[in-house]
Amino acid sequence: MAASVAHICFGQSFTLPWGATVSANGNYSDTLKSIYGCDSIRRIITLVVAPVITIVSNIIRCQGQSYTLPWGLTITMAGTYRDTLRNIRGCDSIRRIYNIAYQNFTTATNNSNICIGQNYTLPWGAIVNAAGIYRDTLRYTTGCDSIRRIVILRVQNFTSITLNITRCIGQTYTLPWGTIVSTTGIYRDTLRYNTGCDSVRRIVNLTMQNFTTVITNPIICVGQNYTLPWGVIVNAAGTYRDTLRYSTSCDSVRRIVNLIVQNFTIITTNPSICIGQNYTLPWGAIVNTASTYRDTLRYTTGCDSVRRIVILSVQNFNIVQTNPIICAGKTYTLPWGVIVSTTATYKDTLRYTTGCDSVRRIVNLTVTPAPIKNSTIAICAGEKYTLPWGRIVSTAGLYIDTLSALDGCDSLIRKINLIVKPLPITSISKTNDVSCALGVSKLSITGGDKYEWSPTQSLLHPNSNNPIASPTVTTLYKVNTTASNGCSKTDSITVAFVIDPNKYLVPTAFTPNADGLNDCFGVGYWGTVSNFSFSIFNRYGELIFTTTNNNICWDGRYKGILQNTAVFVYQISANGICGKIYRKGTITLVR
Repeated sequence: MAASVAHICFGQSFTLPWGATVSANGNYSDTLKSIYGCDSIRRIITLVVAPVITIVSNIIRCQGQSYTLPWGLTITMAGTYRDTLRNIRGCDSIRRIYNIAYQNFTTATNNSNICIGQNYTLPWGAIVNAAGIYRDTLRYTTGCDSIRRIVILRVQNFTSITLNITRCIGQTYTLPWGTIVSTTGIYRDTLRYNTGCDSVRRIVNLTMQNFTTVITNPIICVGQNYTLPWGVIVNAAGTYRDTLRYSTSCDSVRRIVNLIVQNFTIITTNPSICIGQNYTLPWGAIVNTASTYRDTLRYTTGCDSVRRIVILSVQNFNIVQTNPIICAGKTYTLPWGVIVSTTATYKDTLRYTTGCDSVRRIVNLTVTPAPIKNSTIAICAGEKYTLPWGRIVSTAGLYIDTLSALDGCDSLIRKINLIVKPLPITSISKTNDVSCALGVSKLSITGGDKYEWSPTQSLLHPNSNNPIASPTVTTLYKVNTTASNGCSKTDSITVAFVIDPNKYLVPTAFTPNADGLNDCFGVGYWGTVSNFSFSIFNRYGELIFTTTNNNICWDGRYKGILQNTAVFVYQISANGICGKIYRKGTITLVR
């Protein structure tokens, strides 16, 4: 018998001497026979298969961690890692298998918005109301992060804009969001984000300034004056109106005065009595003197109601007195036909049909020498006067001349007192000459009562002492001045027209602070212009003022609100005396 031991590694095969191939532990035998059929050799082979131990480990790591295998290798990735230990024959002894698994985490990011004042419940249950980044982590049972939750919370705030607007009762106001209103109140509107949260809260405090109507019905007598509550003095019946205004220019108090003027009726009678008789007036009084008698009935207000006038004529005699003068030796025929020739007083009486004396005629006849005729004549300095007897004079004084009748009786001594009145002492001036930029000049004349300027075509108020001249060419103006004594004098003055197209100046700043100085920005001093256009814009390009009247200026307000200190852009165009004008620049409003 032949016995032996054979070793193989696990997984290998072994070929027995007799050709069989085996791979498992065991005793394998074989018998060789002789030629006689008897067992010759019995062979026994003990096959030893080296065992292999397999060690499997399942390792879990968190994302981002590393792991060092028992054989020294450090890894950071999931996978199956293998290693084999061998015995001294080189066969596998221990097979180590490491299944490395990495537990990754998921990041869930949520961008959320809430309105200011609201609360927000985070996915993990916490309640917050402040903007911020909130974090939370879910973990595997191994302790590795499973889900990292991030909430980016935004709190959307709002802006409050409050406007305090004043309008007059009866006007309308267009709210910034387009609604037209006309009553006092607080109006609100909210702009929102696309999330629905308030973005801008707009509040308009609108005050409609109402007015009070005060009506009075005073009564005055005709001929009296009445002082209206606002100081105006009137005397005619009618309805007078006046309005007090708030500082916003809205009506505050409308005052209406219905003035009644109580007139009277005049009843006039014209009775006549003879001198020495009595007359009983309608109101009972007894009179006997020619006169106008008056009596008045009155309203309960004290005003005259009926004025009774009695014009009493007492048929007195009229005394017609004449004072004829004749030369000595002449005769005079009295009105009633009697011829007389001596100095004396002669009388005669005519009577009414009533028998009362009507006219008592008295003739005072005087036989005297020639009469003297005195005259006073006035002329102005520089004038001449022709005396009745033909002499021409111009000097003040007493001039005397005597006329004699052909018969030598009737003569006349004529005395002329000549007065020479002075001419007015005048002073004429002008404020300036005119140009393209300054189109008017104020003329002035003193020393008289009446004035007549010429030529009148380019003058405003040509009959005043200070007319406004606006010539377009150099012009000589004449003025005739008449003094209170009736004497006149002529003066003249030349207003030159200077062509200077570059003098349409525009200021660079103004101060609308109501101090009476530089409160308004305008170019009224440019004078006569046409096709005028004046616009002002703020720094946003918004049109805040425009006019086509060069006498209107900007007071620094926009929509009734005085603007803050800022720079504004102006643009002015016009046709001036010397051609087209265009100005563009900036103006600074100084508070």
